[in-house]
Amino acid sequence: YVAILDGYPDLVKIRSRYISHPIGVRASELGETMVAVRKPTPGVTDVKAATTQFVVHQTSTMNQRPYTCVSLQPKTGRKHQLRVHCAQVLGAPILCDSKYGSNPDARREIGKLRRQALHLTQLVFPTVNVYGHLTKGHIKVHAPLPFDLAHCMRQLFPQPTTVVQRLLQGS
Repeated sequence: YVAILDGYPDLVKIRSRYISHPIGVRASELGETMVAVRKPTPGVTDVKAATTQFVVHQTSTMNQRPYTCVSLQPKTGRKHQLRVHCAQVLGAPILCDSKYGSNPDARREIGKLRRQALHLTQLVFPTVNVYGHLTKGHIKVHAPLPFDLAHCMRQLFPQPTTVVQRLLQGS
């Protein structure tokens, strides 16, 4: 995944990092919300391990607001894992994520982006033989950035790093 964060992660000085932080469910009148927890917490149930690898590609400031372009790779599959880890562990929610804390003013500044700034760039599937057994091969499916997210990235990162430039070019 690639994401634009609303802010700088607390760990921005570290370019590659694993987040290993359990996630649980907190129920309320408005529905359920996923929360990052370290110890048993009243009102939080179904706590399970959750691990995400992240890499910071570029930081920027627009109208005195900080933004960060990151790659995120979930190593586990908890509901809202990437959103929770960014907002509650890194301290920088995914841009335009109203559920987990992105600033509403950021949405107005960005303009065309009407959704979370999160995009799955690649899926990798293992291949199987005619007997249904896994082989050493795999199939990769690439998904270039959609127009709205690419436009947002060009606005926020006018002098993109090599990695961000590759994302914008769709490779």
